[in-house]
Amino acid sequence: MPIPAPATALTDTFLRTVDDQAPGLVDALYLVGSVALGDFHDGASDVDFVAVLSRHAGTADLAALSAAHAAVGREYPGIAFEGTHLSWDDVAAGADCPDAPAMSPDGFQEATRFALNPVTFAELATAGLAVRGPEPGAVDIGGAGPDPVRAYTLDNLTTYWRSLHARFAAAGEDVPAGTVEWAACWAVLGVSRLHKVLSVGGLSTKCVGGGHALAAFDPRWHALVVDALGIRAGHPSRYGPPDVLRRDTLDFLDMAIESGLALA
Repeated sequence: MPIPAPATALTDTFLRTVDDQAPGLVDALYLVGSVALGDFHDGASDVDFVAVLSRHAGTADLAALSAAHAAVGREYPGIAFEGTHLSWDDVAAGADCPDAPAMSPDGFQEATRFALNPVTFAELATAGLAVRGPEPGAVDIGGAGPDPVRAYTLDNLTTYWRSLHARFAAAGEDVPAGTVEWAACWAVLGVSRLHKVLSVGGLSTKCVGGGHALAAFDPRWHALVVDALGIRAGHPSRYGPPDVLRRDTLDFLDMAIESGLALA
């Protein structure tokens, strides 16, 4: 699968900067997530990665990684470049590997669990795109089977998505319209993606999750799902007043979470 031009430009900046400051540190760089699964939307999608380091990152190496991510942020402020930096042994261990340096929504962190989950390793094994290094099929990648992905997905429904529902509900009706649209798109397509994984298997993207929702859920939800797909494609919401979109998104989340957990 070809790598989208924005992702190519961004990874060029990252590698050029880190190679200049810490030669030989980055052995391999793989793209996962929406880029690897063919659902990248410029302006809406993150660029998710797994970098493989040639050595344990010391103080100077960590500074070089941080500087490289800062350079990406300056040159491409509209695209989140997020992921983890592992050793080859970490890749072989899968999600059981130790904490690792990562770039997350909270910024660069020297040791964290961010992205160290079975979905990351399954995406790397089955769809990862090599920007640098051997193809994923030639790499020993641990914990990438369907059972760990399924267990992680069920846990994600009960933790992250339940928490998101509670936060969105607690925010009340004074949330700006643009924020409601973003949250509706994220929630409707995100939880639908997880439901697809649990009911059909394999991996999924937000847009594939939306298509699954149209087939799997009651027609009363179709207008909401179609609106979320439109928002992801860059169109404004046509669903109606923000308070109605917010209310129906909360109801959809509750329904889809319960439906997903019933598949356990």
